[in-house]
Amino acid sequence: MTNTFYNLLYHTIHIMDPWSSGYDVSLTRRRSPVRLRVGPLLIATLTVLLLGCGSVIPDASMSIELDDGEIRSNTTTTLSVAVKNSGGTPLNGDLHVTADGGGNANVTHPEPSVLDTTLYPGESLTRRFTVTAVTDTRRTDYEITAAYQNSSQNHTSTSTVVSVVR
Repeated sequence: MTNTFYNLLYHTIHIMDPWSSGYDVSLTRRRSPVRLRVGPLLIATLTVLLLGCGSVIPDASMSIELDDGEIRSNTTTTLSVAVKNSGGTPLNGDLHVTADGGGNANVTHPEPSVLDTTLYPGESLTRRFTVTAVTDTRRTDYEITAAYQNSSQNHTSTSTVVSVVR
């Protein structure tokens, strides 16, 4: 959230907290400590603000699975990526799968054009990728990340690890 929201919330709390407990100076004509309590108007306002902002509910779910989680250097394995639209509106996006490792691990798909899709509510899709990796050491672990996203929103993402041995 932005600083503007927090500033608005801070000023709202200080304007709308007339409820107090203990002795009040205006009623007793003497100074005494006053503890401010949250009043019903403040609770109602905060409820409306929080409900108006909307909650972050995932609109898609994803699972990924390697056929073989440990491969020999310079060999391949298959990665299955499944995405499901669990929301109430269609989702437009691209399925991106990347591997860390600076070029030592690569993820490819035979038809990149089928990775740009629209998922309707309740619809799911599964795509299979080829993972190739090399290592110069006894064992290297590479993180593979899959994401279903468009230019303005990441709908869902997850990751797994492939181990590469000599």
